[in-house]
Amino acid sequence: MTFNVAEKYQSQIPALQMLVALGFRPLSQAHAARLRGGRLRNVVLDDVLADQLLKINSFTHRGREYPFDLEDAHEAIRRLKPTPDRQKGLRGTNQDIYDTLVLGTTITKTIQGDSKSYSFRFIDWDTPSNNVFHVTAELAVERTASTQTKRCDIVGYVNGIPFLVIENKRSTESLKKAKSQLIGYQNEDNIPQLFHFAQLLMAMNRAEARYATVGATQQYWQTWRDDE
Repeated sequence: MTFNVAEKYQSQIPALQMLVALGFRPLSQAHAARLRGGRLRNVVLDDVLADQLLKINSFTHRGREYPFDLEDAHEAIRRLKPTPDRQKGLRGTNQDIYDTLVLGTTITKTIQGDSKSYSFRFIDWDTPSNNVFHVTAELAVERTASTQTKRCDIVGYVNGIPFLVIENKRSTESLKKAKSQLIGYQNEDNIPQLFHFAQLLMAMNRAEARYATVGATQQYWQTWRDDE
């Protein structure tokens, strides 16, 4: 892969600066890899997610509030991540994860012999400031059935879950290529595991930006417009 210096300074760095200004915490490539357990096939920042799940979740039993434990957090993460037997293709799997992110799951707890199921959230939708946001550049993800990797220009995380994937181009280059790259990355023999989780895809240069959701073909990418 040839690294494009113009692309970096004209598009990627300004986009990163804007995300940091919005509250995303920057992660180096090395730090992001460590938070993924050193496994390039894994796209979730597992330790970040586990910590956040314990921070934003608790349950009340007979008027007393109790915390969940790390085993509960790991069980919730296991349910969120799609194993091969639970996958329904790209769009179906993405839809299942979206539903889980929005609705959460339930965890059964036993207190003094009384077992009940309690709601368990992955995102605090009511109080966004309770969530943690990270961003990293040049994220390497291992391809399906291969040790080769693909690099995504920018990936934004919410509670360690990859919500945003951005492909940057220099100002003189059409965004058609950027959109094609992001669409190609979703193929089954590429890095679909990242797009099982992604909620927003963006292709941008210094002058314009286009956005779409997972599975959208070229004609359905929309122009990002300011209010005016």
